[in-house]
Amino acid sequence: FFKQKTAYEISLGLVGSEMCIRDSCRLLLDSQYLALRAGRVTVSTVGVVERIRQLGEDEPRVGLALSLHAPDQAKREAIMPAARGHRIDRVLDAVDAHVALRLPLIAKGPLIMVEYILLGGCNDSDADAEALGDLLENRFAGRLMVNLIPYNPTPDLPYDRPTEGRARAFQAILTQRGLLCCVRVTMGSDVAGACGQLLKKKRGAVDIEDAAGGAPAARRRPARAVAAPRAASPPPPPSPSRAPRCPR
Repeated sequence: FFKQKTAYEISLGLVGSEMCIRDSCRLLLDSQYLALRAGRVTVSTVGVVERIRQLGEDEPRVGLALSLHAPDQAKREAIMPAARGHRIDRVLDAVDAHVALRLPLIAKGPLIMVEYILLGGCNDSDADAEALGDLLENRFAGRLMVNLIPYNPTPDLPYDRPTEGRARAFQAILTQRGLLCCVRVTMGSDVAGACGQLLKKKRGAVDIEDAAGGAPAARRRPARAVAAPRAASPPPPPSPSRAPRCPR
């Protein structure tokens, strides 16, 4: 098993057992096991400040993928309740400290991945892009990449997918600010198998971080009532009832 070459590994979630996360990352990096290089193992987080700082002290070879999804605290909490209790400035400070510990270990390339799910009409405006640029352009020693994720619609969340043009315009603003930025390619949406669409159907709404393909969020919003019976015909186009729940 360990003879098979592995190029990259992402361990989703900083909300599990701290010891298990640390030890599993060390196994991936250990020369007796998978022997991945520093920078090839990444842990995803919604921004648990204490865990970010502890991971940097315990295992600075491990990278971070920060699920940001909004350029300010109010909007971030509105679309990702798991962000409550983790102020965005404290989260970014913790990631900066993590990057400082990684700098001597990795000579080039991004040290941090910033995940940002684009919700049509909610967090994808030019103003949002400029605010995100203001937030990130002097952070992480310039060693970051912003991963823009166009939202793949699911029946459990009241959001819409942005147009291709809107996603590219958002990317262009960040690129002009000197930030490395990509737009994730969507695959599998024709069979409801794209990123975030394989959510387990159950009573109750889900956090946007689940729809972004990240670690399960710790908090949930109340379920939305669904009155329409199951029908064989295609679903109707988005209506005003699907208006994004974002502060203005």
